[in-house]
Amino acid sequence: MLLASGRSGVSQLAHVTGLSASGSLPPALAEVLEERFGARLASAEKLEGGLCNTTWKLATVSGPIAVRLGDASALQLGADRGSEVAALEAASPISPAVLLADPEAGWLVTEWIPGRHWTREEAREPDNLRPAGLLLARLHACRVTEGVRRLTLRSALLGLGLELDFETRSCLAALEYGAVIGLCHNDPHHRNILVDEAADLRLVDWEYAAIGEVVVDLAEYANVHELDDRDRALLLDAYRAAGGRVSQVQFEAARRLCRLRTSLWESGAAKKQS
Repeated sequence: MLLASGRSGVSQLAHVTGLSASGSLPPALAEVLEERFGARLASAEKLEGGLCNTTWKLATVSGPIAVRLGDASALQLGADRGSEVAALEAASPISPAVLLADPEAGWLVTEWIPGRHWTREEAREPDNLRPAGLLLARLHACRVTEGVRRLTLRSALLGLGLELDFETRSCLAALEYGAVIGLCHNDPHHRNILVDEAADLRLVDWEYAAIGEVVVDLAEYANVHELDDRDRALLLDAYRAAGGRVSQVQFEAARRLCRLRTSLWESGAAKKQS
């Protein structure tokens, strides 16, 4: 179904079909965008990046919007389109505002956030670990709302086909004992972090978001950007100073399990692309 959304809520409209064979904007979607937003279709700019999605920047009479067209393989790798919309709503204003969405067809229309992505080097800089920790603490403090799926790291690993051995079970036990549960992005790498025009950090690409162990976001950030001991401590200190709660034992267990999850996910993604 097609959903129209603002920060005030979501209402049902009509169904719009998915991608055309050429990978361009579907005609039915293009028509809706033109009618509702005064979209200038000739301005559509296809952006780089995205293993399982294609994103377009599109000019409208009120300014640019972002149009994300999803591939079915993302669902097989753990994405949840309906949950994504609910998570975007819950994470305001860290997240971009949802304008229209069709979870069944796999496309999403959001506000365009003027700004730039962090580079990997910026995400690793010691001076940027404090704002990164603050960003994640703000995210994890968001009020959990209906519609966002629940996904623990255990269930994610099992969903990727992992058979639990003794070491993995021990890590899961360490992670889960006293774990803080909240809204997680689950993919907080530098390409999903934007610096907006006010110099605030924002998060994009929420298709893997879920309610789960919040320490997973911290572990994933540390792993992806290969933070050393000192920088991991800086990240955790900033997170705790902003009100976040996480133990060192949980963090280390989550780091090991996230590396395992990434390996399984990349293996699955390679198979889907072959």
